[in-house]
Amino acid sequence: MTIQDFEDAFPQGTFDDIVRNPLPDSTTRVVNINYPSNYRSAIHYFRAIMNAKEYSERALKLTDYLLQLNAANYTVWQYRRDILVKLGMDKQIECDWIRKMSESNPKNYQIWYHRQWCLENEKEIENVIEELNHLADHAFNDDNKNYHAWSYRQWILKNFNVSSDQELNFVEKMIDLDVRNNSAWNHRFFILTRDESVNWENELAYVWKKINLAPNNEAPYVYLAGICDKFKSAENSEIIKNALKTALEMEATFPKTIPLLTFIVETSRQHNLMSKEELFKRIECLATEIDPIRSNYWEYVKMIYNGK
Repeated sequence: MTIQDFEDAFPQGTFDDIVRNPLPDSTTRVVNINYPSNYRSAIHYFRAIMNAKEYSERALKLTDYLLQLNAANYTVWQYRRDILVKLGMDKQIECDWIRKMSESNPKNYQIWYHRQWCLENEKEIENVIEELNHLADHAFNDDNKNYHAWSYRQWILKNFNVSSDQELNFVEKMIDLDVRNNSAWNHRFFILTRDESVNWENELAYVWKKINLAPNNEAPYVYLAGICDKFKSAENSEIIKNALKTALEMEATFPKTIPLLTFIVETSRQHNLMSKEELFKRIECLATEIDPIRSNYWEYVKMIYNGK
């Protein structure tokens, strides 16, 4: 994004009625912040406008200019929201503006918070769906593991009545594109653990199918461990037993696979589903053969198990 010079963005006379409020002199400090001249000019006027509690179109434009220069300035963001509320601005217009900002600053927390603020009182579900589609078409296309985008998407699901089937279709596409995408697997867990109609045996089959594509990929094993933890109560123990049964069958096809063996060991010891001899044999394999970098951890696991 090309930023105009301050004089081009704000024609002469725009702030003639404002007495600038300069930033404190920092030349005598240990670390001097060398602001660009256009930012320095803009922030001096902004400080004066904020002190005067001016809520106007020119103040809004000034926040736009400053945030393009420094999207991390929380004070400018908050004052922009104050202006929008005071002027009764159309939030849909602001939504369009913040989307463009997020495309050029996809990892900036303040931008995602402002995007959430724009949507939080939305009454039309069509606008919410449009926002989800925009996320899919832009934020995830650029970076399918963007933490801010995934967190924002989950916030939308928590606060609006969005079809879980529609969201599940989306996350399946994301996993198909990249089966190693931990963020997508986490999102799938978020969706399904909020849905009481899930057939978990079918879900286990889905996970093992994805594991077969990349047996050394840790992401689905972590997801599987999360499912087992969810169903750790006695009445649901069959789900855990079935997951372990399939894991042991896969062990014959993919021997000495670190995430698979880790899942077998951790699930077996946490739910007491394997003899001590069989468990220790696998722990020894992990500690000395295939995962020696974590040998101290595996010795610790053995010690904890012995202490039961």
